[in-house]
Amino acid sequence: MTVRLPEDTSYDFSGIPVVNDATVEGTNFADADAQVAVTPIIPLELETAATKSFDPATVIASPGAAVTAHLGATNRSNATVETLVIQDPVDPAAAPHPFTFAAFTGFGAVTPPTGATGTAYEVFVVAPSTPTGWVWRTSIRSARRATRGRGTSSTAVSHRPRSRASSSS
Repeated sequence: MTVRLPEDTSYDFSGIPVVNDATVEGTNFADADAQVAVTPIIPLELETAATKSFDPATVIASPGAAVTAHLGATNRSNATVETLVIQDPVDPAAAPHPFTFAAFTGFGAVTPPTGATGTAYEVFVVAPSTPTGWVWRTSIRSARRATRGRGTSSTAVSHRPRSRASSSS
């Protein structure tokens, strides 16, 4: 008899023995039992997908007008992940910095991934008194630290464009 694991079997089952019990019963012989364990080795395939959109998407932002960024991430790996991080901007040290012109004003709806045991949300905000002028600030934090589970997480982040001040010397 040949058996095959489904192609989408999670990496979470890799290295865990699967025991097959068999029994043969008959009328002209003694019943017999047998057992064999097979340990699947499933390659880990890490993959994520990120999404980002703005609302409004086609209007030029003006000082004081709200702009909402929708950020999302999906674990497409064949395993449960311990932590899934969405970071925007990817490089906080990049210049020009997108949040130089759009100040964070608050989180909108936040949807943690199905099966999450906890989440943490941080925002990169202007902090002129710091050496870099920017600081990560934890805004929402649940009782547990790690984000576990497979699925999609999304959040809406509101920004208001800043007025650009000019100075002369």
